[in-house]
Amino acid sequence: MSYKNVFQRILWHDACPLVGEYVDGQDNVDLGNLAALTAESLVDLILLAPEEERGNLFAATVAHLGQMFLAKSGAVEGGSATAH
Repeated sequence: MSYKNVFQRILWHDACPLVGEYVDGQDNVDLGNLAALTAESLVDLILLAPEEERGNLFAATVAHLGQMFLAKSGAVEGGSATAH
């Protein structure tokens, strides 16, 4: 299994369900704080890239976030498809 596949498995099959279980199990969840922590993790990931690639990676990440928000909220068709 490639590194990319292992990382995707960790995120989508391990981390995301764990966060979902945490949110579902709480009476009062600070979603703003949870989103901020997730954003901080994305920044940490982007900063792992070589300096000259960070701007493009940041822009691609924000674009994908917007695309997924529109698709998953039903504003546009596309569901949970992943674009690269």
